[in-house]
Amino acid sequence: MNDPRRPLVPPAREPVPPFLNFAPLQNGANRLKSATSRFEAAYTAATKDGGLALDPARAAELNLLLLQAERALAPESGLPHRPWYRQLLSAPGWYTGYAPKTMPGVREAIEGKRWSEAEDQAAALGKALEEEAGVLDKAAEMLESLKS
Repeated sequence: MNDPRRPLVPPAREPVPPFLNFAPLQNGANRLKSATSRFEAAYTAATKDGGLALDPARAAELNLLLLQAERALAPESGLPHRPWYRQLLSAPGWYTGYAPKTMPGVREAIEGKRWSEAEDQAAALGKALEEEAGVLDKAAEMLESLKS
């Protein structure tokens, strides 16, 4: 199996990566999970008896809130090394062409062994998830107020 013209050699041993703090990312994900549950419950309650009864002004206000939810995940600064991609959850990979990568800022920093950048990106994504959760909480409040 081993071609003497191209012998196989084991890869070079690399140092063990340092401990990375993903707490901000985990906190943001947990916060978003509870906010989405609340929004889903509020939406289900608001639409269960014949649909959602929103006047046009309130519907426009809710739509603006939900539009902000997507924008919370796309900060102005964009991704490291390519600020033209602003989506923090999924973007084309640095080396993959158009194939998407999830959490590209965090993932590519880890792949490149840029440990402090990985922690910074985890904190940035955690903050974006917290903002997303705040927007969904506001939308849930709006839907919950329809029943009162």
